[in-house]
Parts: sequence; C-alpha cells; structure tokens
Amino acid sequence: MKNQKLPVTDSIEELARFWDTHDVTDYLDQLEEVTEPIFAGDATSFSLPPELVARAAFLARVHRAGGIEAWLSRIIRERIELEEVAFAAAKRELASSARK
Repeated sequence: MKNQKLPVTDSIEELARFWDTHDVTDYLDQLEEVTEPIFAGDATSFSLPPELVARAAFLARVHRAGGIEAWLSRIIRERIELEEVAFAAAKRELASSARK
C-alpha cells in the first residue's frame, strides 16, 4: 500500500473518506508543510508533528469519529471545557480566601 498516491481533490468530504480508510504514516513521504489556508472558512489551522498526527489519526479511527479533524475538534473542545471549569473553580476559591 506504500506505492499508492494521495488523492488530488478540493473536496473536504472526499479527503475525509480517504483518510478514514488510510493510515497517514503510509504517506509521510508524500506530505508537505502547508503555510497558507487550504480551505476557506472561519477555522484556524496549525501544524502538528507527523508522529502526533499519526497517533491522532489512529485514535480517530478507533473511535469512528468521522475523521481526524472531527475527532481532534471534539477532544480540544472537551479539554477547553475542562480547563474553563477548573479555572472558574480556582477563581472562586481565590475570591473566597481573599474575603477571609
């Protein structure tokens, strides 16, 4: 499977279907760093090390998340919510101890 080429498409859905059934580690030699947004929209993109991408892609497939982007978005959203709750609790605790 290492001889297979990456698809050439502008379709997010087609790319999502491709990555749902393929392992990114089989294509590392064909990937290149992107410095400009590929898809227009309100989303923000950032770079991740290839080994982290491979691990995330594996876990997204394990969780049948509908693709790595959807899985990472869910994981990041959940972690941010946890951090916000922890921050609010710490803020309340500091305010409470300041009043004593």
